[in-house]
Amino acid sequence: MEIKQIFINDYKNVITDYITKKTQDIALYGIIPKHIVLKGKGEINLNYCYQNNIEVYESVDFGGGIVASPGDISLIILKHNGWDIGKELLTFIKDFLIQKGLKATIDSNDIVIDEKYKVASYSSVNLGNNYIYSGFQLSFNVNIDFIRKICLKPSVKIPKGLSEYSIYPQEVLNILFERLKNYWLKEQRRKIWIL
Repeated sequence: MEIKQIFINDYKNVITDYITKKTQDIALYGIIPKHIVLKGKGEINLNYCYQNNIEVYESVDFGGGIVASPGDISLIILKHNGWDIGKELLTFIKDFLIQKGLKATIDSNDIVIDEKYKVASYSSVNLGNNYIYSGFQLSFNVNIDFIRKICLKPSVKIPKGLSEYSIYPQEVLNILFERLKNYWLKEQRRKIWIL
């Protein structure tokens, strides 16, 4: 599995390239440099975004809208054949947060702290031809007033940044990379057993 840092505006091209060339499994990650919006099925105030030069991207996974802030992590895993590792990674991140002393749980496809503060989201889509897309958004810096200007639908879960709990992007990326490498080795061994 290749792990590659990428800029948010390159995600779509890399995903298309991956599917057409059938390259090895890949994990794409980026630390968000400025406020952006991933527009899914959520109700987004597009006028506010355009008036304030906030870039809006169509979401590949068609989930709700996401407002990403500078310092947040976006992680996409593209796999050809095999199972979706998204739920496994979501559980791994939750367990990591519990080890850090937080009361973290999984609520649907989100990680919440103290049963109400959403710090991470996950979604998965089958792209066809045995390709699986798993996308993660981990929040580190949240401005709730800013989010409310963009998201027109009230949030049930309150967004909160992991930096408020003294957890920072590089620490989380390090543990995720290690987990992805271990996962890839495990999958390679499994394929050998099947042969």
